[in-house]
Amino acid sequence: MSNGDRVRQHARRQGKDMETAEERKADFDKGFGVNPEQQSLETPAGVHSTAVERTRYYSIAMSMRNKGFTVWPVKPEPEKAGEYGWNNLAYYADEIVHRCLAKKFPNHNAAVISRRGIGNLVFLDIDSPGVLERIEEETGRKVSGITFSVCSRPQSALYKRHFYFRQTAYSVTKWRTENNVRDITQWVPDKNGNPSHPTLFDLKGIGGGGYVVAPGSVRANGEAYTVIDDLPVIAVPDLLVDWLAKQITSWNSAKRREQQEHAAKISTLSKSEQSALRKAGDASGFKYPVSEIYPFMNWRAAILASNAVSKKNIQRQLIEEINRDFAGGKALTSSEDGQTKIRRMVASKNLGTVHWDWVGPKRKASLVEGSRITARQTRHGLLVAAMRKFPKSATAEDGYRRLQRALVGTGFELIKGKAAEKAVAQVRKGAGYFTQRTKDGWIWIKPPNEHLTTTHIQ
Repeated sequence: MSNGDRVRQHARRQGKDMETAEERKADFDKGFGVNPEQQSLETPAGVHSTAVERTRYYSIAMSMRNKGFTVWPVKPEPEKAGEYGWNNLAYYADEIVHRCLAKKFPNHNAAVISRRGIGNLVFLDIDSPGVLERIEEETGRKVSGITFSVCSRPQSALYKRHFYFRQTAYSVTKWRTENNVRDITQWVPDKNGNPSHPTLFDLKGIGGGGYVVAPGSVRANGEAYTVIDDLPVIAVPDLLVDWLAKQITSWNSAKRREQQEHAAKISTLSKSEQSALRKAGDASGFKYPVSEIYPFMNWRAAILASNAVSKKNIQRQLIEEINRDFAGGKALTSSEDGQTKIRRMVASKNLGTVHWDWVGPKRKASLVEGSRITARQTRHGLLVAAMRKFPKSATAEDGYRRLQRALVGTGFELIKGKAAEKAVAQVRKGAGYFTQRTKDGWIWIKPPNEHLTTTHIQ
């Protein structure tokens, strides 16, 4: 069954795919909340269709669809979240489906959607003043006035722009995930008053799926997303690709360095000192700022899923770690919106799939100093190296403490739980240790004949 057939089947289950226009109309009314008994039997033909066409969503969606863009409804501010199906059904929706959506969500805004692939859209979302000018100055090439662009705040912030480009074979090799780049040198309060680095720009539509709000959509303050350059969408220039890729790498490196420095600082505090700072609401008592919660959730959920941890336990582990390690964590996990986002994040992960968003891109091995090959450090490799320096025997409790200390400042951590037990078992195997139960508890022992042990490769 093709994807188009699946969408039509889904539409049929909703009662939206009938043989005649009259049947479609009647079924739309039934499936999208219009009570036929409340409609006048004397309503002239075409009036109902005209009403649909006058809705905000339909007018925006059709305008964008006529340009060849993929569109779907998004909730008004402050959520701006895509409705169900935005990253799958949207790609196969026809005009009939958008009529149905307009009945269901008449006052919704619309999003223009894309995902990674040559020829697909990529959105450069400028969020800070001076960024566009810096791009044009440092690349020596104009960005404004060469492709389709939209201003998201035409009255209050003209610098906020969405530039639409087409992905190329070159850009696809450079970008694999959605990217958010921030100014590491500044701190500003976020919408909840928590300190956060201000966003410079986003790259969207280049990973598993992303979107920008479409022109014609209306913000909560009444400002409308407005087309600035109504031009054909061009292929993203290689010079721009290189500049953006360089900024993404620089931001990821700076963020990782900041995290490591903060983790090292936190490790010098006693548990009572950390507890006092957290109770006082001081962000310096937590390992990570609130701005890192969502990237962490995505990364951590994928890691746990790849270790065959059940979704129920992944959710429990995420909540525990967010509450303990992140400023603003408890506020998020106790809110209905936060719980919904955690459930959705966990549900989106497949066993065996690892995402590297939070720890940076997975680096391939490269030649260094002639024939010497170095590769990105892994948690497993770091722990095996640390365990090989252990004494001939150690209690399990002492072993865990030693391993946790070995990860301080590396960007990795080891938190007790089923996933950690499995990881440590692999580390013991790699370092040549086995376990033995004594009257005082479990101990880890290294046998004298180390050449007989098996090394675990990961």
